[in-house]
Amino acid sequence: MKEDVFTNLIAKKLSGNLSAQEEQLLRNWLSDAPEHRYLQEDMAKVWEWSSHVKMPPADVGSAWKKVEQKLDSGKPRLQIRVNKFFLMAASFLLLCVMAFLLRDTFLSSAPAVLVLETGPSEKLTHTLPDGSVVVLNSNSRLDFAELPGERSLHLSGEGFFEVIRQPTRPFIVHCGNTAVRVLGTSFNIRAYEEEEAIELYVQEGTVSWNRAGEVGAQGTLVTAGMSATFNIEEETIMVTDL
Repeated sequence: MKEDVFTNLIAKKLSGNLSAQEEQLLRNWLSDAPEHRYLQEDMAKVWEWSSHVKMPPADVGSAWKKVEQKLDSGKPRLQIRVNKFFLMAASFLLLCVMAFLLRDTFLSSAPAVLVLETGPSEKLTHTLPDGSVVVLNSNSRLDFAELPGERSLHLSGEGFFEVIRQPTRPFIVHCGNTAVRVLGTSFNIRAYEEEEAIELYVQEGTVSWNRAGEVGAQGTLVTAGMSATFNIEEETIMVTDL
């Protein structure tokens, strides 16, 4: 199936109109690749943002009245009989204009996404927009976006992070089917797609490690000097004190 089919399924899920059969189809597709889960998470954020956007109700009658006034202000003209179909067309046109203006407003306020990638035998050190520093190992990719309430990242590969502390905006790294949540610390994550486990080492501070979708809950705490391993097949986290 084309990706737009699954985009429609995600939209139906967000609106609560997904059938049980479609739910299973979508779940299988999401488990195929991390990129699919990233798409669902991004669409969920867009859905949440759109719920906060206020769009004034369309006053078609008032708009049409203004048109009539302009017509009446001119020279004598032929009588025009406005039928119901014409009013419906005018209403539709007005709604289209308002939808376009709303789309333009939304796109201008959408957060920019920074994408970093490395190839074979390549490393990259980069300072993120919030001041945090990341060192990407070879064959890795990092997507970074500053959202209103958090700093959201998606990691595929291996990266070392030195996070600037911002108590009101946690730093959340999504990797595989897990999410690492921190406020300010330094740690290393190894999450290559072809490997059977995700590895975490905390150099300073404390992080909370959760399964995806459970970021708000109390996760497994990993403190400085400790390492942890997430078994992808069993979905279990094992913490080791080095």
